[in-house]
Amino acid sequence: MKKILLIVLSLSMSCTLTFSQISLKFNPAKGDKYQYYYEIEQDIQQSVGGQQIPLKQKIVTVYDMNILDGGSNDTKIAFTYKTIAYEMSSPMGSMIYHSDNLPDNPSPTEQTMRQVFGSLLNKQFEVVVQKDGTVKSVTGMDEVLSSMAEAIGKNNPQSAMMVENLKQQFSDEAMKNNFEQS
Repeated sequence: MKKILLIVLSLSMSCTLTFSQISLKFNPAKGDKYQYYYEIEQDIQQSVGGQQIPLKQKIVTVYDMNILDGGSNDTKIAFTYKTIAYEMSSPMGSMIYHSDNLPDNPSPTEQTMRQVFGSLLNKQFEVVVQKDGTVKSVTGMDEVLSSMAEAIGKNNPQSAMMVENLKQQFSDEAMKNNFEQS
């Protein structure tokens, strides 16, 4: 009887240990510095005029992270754009931009990409993250967006449409959603 009781007790202890949870916390110290690598790859099928058009995109962004303040529950982080790479290919052509590898004689399209994406480099915004990893807020994207709009210029007939599209992708709320998913 004692052996059966010992076996049952032993099994219940091992099950309890097996199902225990580990709680990870985001707890960097003020002044710590990190690098954040963010990559998106998309394979898109568009239907235009009844034809299927494949589109492939790859976007890589590297940020420097500087821990500004680590409170009891929130950590305030300055993110700075350091590297941006964009690749797009479709039957209509392809575009490539990489901030660390710029062509000597850029085409007009490459020049536009250089101006717009280049306007992001060294721009900063702030993110507040809770200890459980929840993104509480993102601020400062208005300034980033303004520099992109300025790079696009007002002389481009499509500039208003481009700026509206960028507002959807680079608003504080859109960036908060991006960081929550990564």
